[in-house]
Amino acid sequence: MGLHGKKIKPVKDGINTKEITIDVDQEKDKNLTKLNDYETSIFFKIYIIIGIVACWGSYNILIKYTVINVKEEDKFFSAVVPVLCEILKLLLVYPLYFREQNYNIKKFFSGLYNEILMKPIDFLKISPPAVCFIIQNNLEIIAAQNLSPGVYQVTCQLKIVTSALFMVIFLQKNQSFKRWICIFLIFLGIIISPFGEDINKSVIIGLISVFSISILTGFASVYFEKMLKNGTQSSLWLRSIQLYTWGLLAAIICMMSKNVNDIIEKGIFHGFTIIVWLAMFVLAIGGIYTSLIVKYLNSLYKCFASTITIALVASVSVFLFNSTLSITFIISFTIVVISIITYNLVS
Repeated sequence: MGLHGKKIKPVKDGINTKEITIDVDQEKDKNLTKLNDYETSIFFKIYIIIGIVACWGSYNILIKYTVINVKEEDKFFSAVVPVLCEILKLLLVYPLYFREQNYNIKKFFSGLYNEILMKPIDFLKISPPAVCFIIQNNLEIIAAQNLSPGVYQVTCQLKIVTSALFMVIFLQKNQSFKRWICIFLIFLGIIISPFGEDINKSVIIGLISVFSISILTGFASVYFEKMLKNGTQSSLWLRSIQLYTWGLLAAIICMMSKNVNDIIEKGIFHGFTIIVWLAMFVLAIGGIYTSLIVKYLNSLYKCFASTITIALVASVSVFLFNSTLSITFIISFTIVVISIITYNLVS
C-alpha cells in the first residue's frame, strides 16, 4: 500500500489474491508540487515586486491627494483607516489560509484552534510587531500628508539603517565593513533630501514621523521575519491571521484613545471619499504583499522594489502635484538608490 493509498478489499483471481491499491492523493501531490515550483519561480517573484511597487507608490500618491483642497474640519480621521484596513486584511487572509488547507473545513478550523487558542503564549509573541505596524500605519498617513511624495519615499529608506541595527542587536547578525559604508551613505542621502524643500512646521512633523516609522519598521520587520523563517509554525497565512488579529485590537485602542469624541459626534466615516477608500484598500493589499516579500524574497528583490517605487513616485508627483525635482533631491535620490543596490550586492 502506498504512503497515501486507500486500501481495497482483496480480490481472488484463480489461486492468487491481489491487493489493489489506489493512490487517491497522487493528484493532490502533483498540484502541490506545481504550486511550490510556481512560488519559487522568477515569474512569482516578479509578480510580488510589481504588486508591492503598485501598492507602495499608489498609497503614497492617494494619501497625498486626500489633503489637497480639503478643509481641516472635513478631513477623515486618520486613526480609523488602520482599523478598517486590519478588518479588510483579515477578510483577505482567511480565504488564503482556507486555500492553503486544500479547502478542507475541518483542517481549517483545526489549524485555527490548535495554533491560536491552544497556544496562547505563541499567539502572544506576535503582538509586538502587530502593535508596531499599527502605530506605523498611523504615522505613515501623517508623514505622507506633510511631505512631498518624493521626499517621503526617499526618507522612508531610513528603515534599511534601523533594520541593520536591529539585526545586530537582536540577531547578532553583524554587517561587513562595506555594508556599513553603504548604510552610512544611505543615511547621508536621507539627511540631505529635505533640504530641497522649504523647511516649515509641516515638513518637521513629517520628518519626525518618518524617523519614528523607521525605528518601528526596523524592529517589527526583523522580529516578524525571524518568526516566519525560524519559528515553529511555518504557515505564512496563519502567522498573518495572528498578526492582523493583534493589529485590529491595537488599532481599535489607538482609534478610541485618539478620536473617540469626534467619532461619536461626526461618525466613523466622516471625511471618507473614494480616494480615502482606495488608499485604505491599497494599504490592506500592501500588507498581504509585504508578508509575501518577507517569506519569499531576499533583500536584493526588496531593494529593487524600493528603488523602483522611489523613481516612480517622484516622477508621477511632478505631473500630479506640480512639484519640482530640485538638484538636492536628485543628488539625494542618486546616493540612496546606488547605496541600496550596492548594499545588497556586497557581502
